[in-house]
Amino acid sequence: MMSSVEEKTWIILEADDLPDMGLSGNRRRGNFWAELAKKESAESEKWFMLFHNQVLAAQSDPRMAPMPWKKASINVELTFREERRRDLDNLMIAMKPLHDTLHVGKKLRQGRGAYVFGLNILQDDSTSNIPLYSLSVTVDKGTAPHTRIEIVKEDDDDAT
Repeated sequence: MMSSVEEKTWIILEADDLPDMGLSGNRRRGNFWAELAKKESAESEKWFMLFHNQVLAAQSDPRMAPMPWKKASINVELTFREERRRDLDNLMIAMKPLHDTLHVGKKLRQGRGAYVFGLNILQDDSTSNIPLYSLSVTVDKGTAPHTRIEIVKEDDDDAT
């Protein structure tokens, strides 16, 4: 049944923060793996807390398509205050905790006191479910560091 109100199929998340560049691939050597796992867990918790209220507000919109979405395109824009060289691969690795919070809950801490953080926007963050992903970096010396994520629901492939 068609509704007279168009279904909203996108969400924009914004935070005055950036991914922790200490998680970059250049630092993944030697005995640092256990420490990095703890750092990734803390970073995922940070992004969950930054975006949780924004997702709840979007989900309360009666026009919003029910989440989690099977397929979605993602556009990430990072705004830095300083102009300097940044490696794309290191940015992508540093963004893993942020990506992990976008899909259905994932256990982020092991053992006692384990937490599940998931914004339930996406069912899964595999490449088959994200047909388009873009990352852009801008520099604006007059603003705070900023992360903006636009997630656009794609049509599901129901033909099996």
